[in-house]
Amino acid sequence: MTRRPTIILVIIALLLAGIALIVSFRPSKPAPTFAPLLSIQPSDVQAITLTTPDGPGFRAERTVTAGVPGWMQTDPIEYPLRRMDVDNIILTLLALQPVESFVMPLEDFDLAPPLLTIAIPDQPSIHLGRRTMAGRAAVQLGDDPTIHIVDDALHAKLLDTDPVAWRLRRLFDNLSVDLSRINIEWTDGQAVRLARLSGRWHLTHPAGVPADRAAVGSLLAALIESNLHVFILDRPDDLSQFGLDAPIVTVTVETDRRRVDEKSEVRHTTDRQILLIGSPANVSGDTRFAKRAGRDVVVTVARSFVEAFAVPVTALVDPRALAAPATDVASIECSVGEASIMLRRTLDGWIVEGAQRDAVTDADKLAAATLAMLIDAPADQVIITGDEGADSTATVTVRDYRGADIGWYELSLRDDGATVLFDPVAGVTRIYARAFPMLDSLR
Repeated sequence: MTRRPTIILVIIALLLAGIALIVSFRPSKPAPTFAPLLSIQPSDVQAITLTTPDGPGFRAERTVTAGVPGWMQTDPIEYPLRRMDVDNIILTLLALQPVESFVMPLEDFDLAPPLLTIAIPDQPSIHLGRRTMAGRAAVQLGDDPTIHIVDDALHAKLLDTDPVAWRLRRLFDNLSVDLSRINIEWTDGQAVRLARLSGRWHLTHPAGVPADRAAVGSLLAALIESNLHVFILDRPDDLSQFGLDAPIVTVTVETDRRRVDEKSEVRHTTDRQILLIGSPANVSGDTRFAKRAGRDVVVTVARSFVEAFAVPVTALVDPRALAAPATDVASIECSVGEASIMLRRTLDGWIVEGAQRDAVTDADKLAAATLAMLIDAPADQVIITGDEGADSTATVTVRDYRGADIGWYELSLRDDGATVLFDPVAGVTRIYARAFPMLDSLR
């Protein structure tokens, strides 16, 4: 009685094992694979247009500005875009690859009409429908009724983000230390003009004088690195509500560029960018409205950015009297009335010439002290006095090895012993808390 059931169980186990073995050796059917919806290279995409059933359109085009490739929003306004953001959208679009395709009513997937349509020149449009489960979404290619289920990464980039977020936030485009000129004009008529001449920055208005390197460096940093605060309004109807019809300050930056055209001819161009700064944007005054000339967009900028241009003009003046290096100086002459003394450089060091030469015991030491005051020591005070200085008691002339004047100054001593050094060419007076070294030999 017990042997028969055992035999039956053994037979059943053998049958099941055989079925399992047969199934394990049966080749599995491969899952269907789909090609990408668009078979082009990212570099082939020269423009992209986004449209919604009821919203404004958006169009971006590839551009090259000052030799730098990028993307420019061209509709509904012109505004430069962050290249990385648009490139990422293009890459995500071209990576669209269906995991499933079928034909069903388009309205069941929000494709009639679509949530968004993407158009690329010479390519079928991509229509975005609703998202499905597990990070998937529906798309339609052109007029083909087939619905494709794809990863929803493109939906996230385009439907969850306002295209305004792709705009560049730098206040100025492609600025660098190669900037050529900076003009700052305030509404009260005050103006400051700076220019880079022979590789060095100079103040050209209200005085013509070498500029202080540190001060100009801070100004350049503010221009090159500062971002706008917030985008406020595209295509404003009335600039007066932002104080931009009469801005408190206008900042103009210019960059001279040289290029060789296709005919091997040298072309010189100037890129000019103008920023208008208007009224405070909030009660605390932490931000102000601003607008780039030629761009129909109102933004805000931080108060700290505006304050970078509000420095006293004297702070932009090089506090050192002589811009030439000490090695370029061949002679220094100081005159008081008919009396004069001259320090002249020779191969063996400095020598003294003039009627008062006997008053100098160490020419090298006197020359070193005089050059230190003119070239190395910053003035304790700088005043822009125009073409009239204080009454002078002496003159100082500095010459190079050709005998050309590289510095000429009118000098006077105050009762407190301070030296007042007036540069009539630049219209700048520098005041030093100590006496001019060569004067002692003429007293």
